Amino acid sequence: MRRYAVLAHRTLALALGAWILFQSATGFVLVFADQIDAWSRPELYRHGRGDLGPQAALQAVKARSSGRVLGGLTVPAVSGGVYVVALGHEQVFVDPATARVNGSRDLKAGFTTGVRRLHQNLMQDRILGVEGATLVGGLALAWLAVVATGATAALTSKVRARNFLRIRRGGGLRTLFDLHRTVGLLAAVPLVLIIATGVRFVFPVGIDRIWALATQSGRGDAHRPPPRVATTSKDRGGRPLDADAAVRILHTQHPGAQIITLKMPLAGSRTAPIWASLSVGYDPLRGPRGYGGNTTVLLDQYDGHPLWVGRASDLPALRQAVAEWSLPVHAGTFAGTPSRLLWEALALAVGVLGASGFGMNRLRRRLRRRPATRWQRQIRRRRLIAKRQRRARRGGWPGRPKRRRAGRRPCLTAPSRPLPYHRYSDFAGSPSVDPDGRERGAERGRQLHHHRQPDGRERRDPH
Repeated sequence: MRRYAVLAHRTLALALGAWILFQSATGFVLVFADQIDAWSRPELYRHGRGDLGPQAALQAVKARSSGRVLGGLTVPAVSGGVYVVALGHEQVFVDPATARVNGSRDLKAGFTTGVRRLHQNLMQDRILGVEGATLVGGLALAWLAVVATGATAALTSKVRARNFLRIRRGGGLRTLFDLHRTVGLLAAVPLVLIIATGVRFVFPVGIDRIWALATQSGRGDAHRPPPRVATTSKDRGGRPLDADAAVRILHTQHPGAQIITLKMPLAGSRTAPIWASLSVGYDPLRGPRGYGGNTTVLLDQYDGHPLWVGRASDLPALRQAVAEWSLPVHAGTFAGTPSRLLWEALALAVGVLGASGFGMNRLRRRLRRRPATRWQRQIRRRRLIAKRQRRARRGGWPGRPKRRRAGRRPCLTAPSRPLPYHRYSDFAGSPSVDPDGRERGAERGRQLHHHRQPDGRERRDPH
C-alpha cells in the first residue's frame, strides 16, 4: 500500500507542484487583503470624531452619484472607521464625522483584485471550453489527493510514531526526507480544511447536497428566507423609515448585537423590506475589516417590525460547519489576527514542502547518475565476494555447475581478467599497501581466477 501511495504522491506532486505553489502564494497575499488595501490607499480611511449617522452618509453618496442605485452600507465598526457604501462595482468611503466622501475604489481593478482573480479562476472566465473556476476546483480535488497520499505514505512507513516529528541532522537526502515528512504531517489537517472549503466555493450546490445527504443536517440558510415566508412590507401610505430610524429599531430589538450591513429599499419601492446583517455573539467572520454577520433581519420599511429573522445558531451544528464556517476557515478569520498569521505560516509550509520534495527528487537522480565513492565500491565488492563464497560452499560454481536454462550465461565467481592488486588486497583484511598483504591479495586473486580440479590440477576458467 505504501509503495503505491508514494508513487501516486510523487507523480501528482510533480504534475501539480507549480500550481500548488502559485495558489499558496496568492493565498498568502489574500489573507491580509483588507489591510493591504487600507495601506495602499490610506486617504480612504481618514475620519474624525463623532458620527452623523448612516442616513447622512447615504445622502452624501446619493448627491455625488445621482441616478445610480445604492447598495448596502457597512458601518464604521467593521470597515476601518468609515462608512462604506456599495455603488455598482465601486465602493464609496464616507467620513462619519463630516459625511464627506473620501473617495472610491473600483472592485474590478487594483492589486488585491488581480490576485483574487488569479486565485479563483486564473484570471480567465473560460480555459479550453471550461470555466476557470471549475478548472481550479478540479485541480483542488487533485491537491487533496496529494495530501492524502503523502499522509498515507508517512503514516504507513516503518518509522516509529515517536520519530514522526524528528528531523535528523547532517544534511543530504535523510534530512530533506525528515523535514518533508514532519512539515507535511503538521500541515495536513489545516490544508485539507482549506482545500475542502475552497472546493465548496466552486461547487456550492453539489457539495451542500452531498453534505446534507451524508449528515442529514438539511440545507437551511440563515441569510435567505424560506420561500413560504412573506417578506414584503405592507404599503400603509406613510413615509418609509430612514437609515437612522432603522438602526435605532435594530438596537432596540437586538441589544448587544453589532450591526454589520444595512440595505435600504430602492427609491420608489413601497413593498421591499429593509435588510440588515447583524453579528450576535461569536461571529467567526467578524474583524476590524471583515464584514461578518451571522444573523439576518428583514424589517418592515414603515413601522420597523421584523418580517423574518434568520439565525445561524438555529441551524444544526453540522450544517453550521459548512454554511457558516467555510469562509472563515478558508480565509483564516475565525480567530482574528492569530489565525491569519497561522494561515500565513501554512502558506510558507507549502513552500517548504515543495522545496524539500524537489530537492529530494533532484538528489535521488544525482545519486543514480554519480559513480559510487570508494568505500561504497568496497562494500559492494565485499558483499558480492561473500555471496560467491557462500555459493561455492553450498556446492555451486566453482565445482560442478548446476544445469541452467539454455541461452543464459552462468554467473562467474571471478572477473574475466585479473584485477589490480589493490582490489585483491581486500582479502588481506584491508587495502594495505605493504608487500606481504599485496602478495596475499594477488595469490587469492589467482586462486579465484584459476580453479582447481579435484585431482589438484589447475584449470583456467573457460569464460
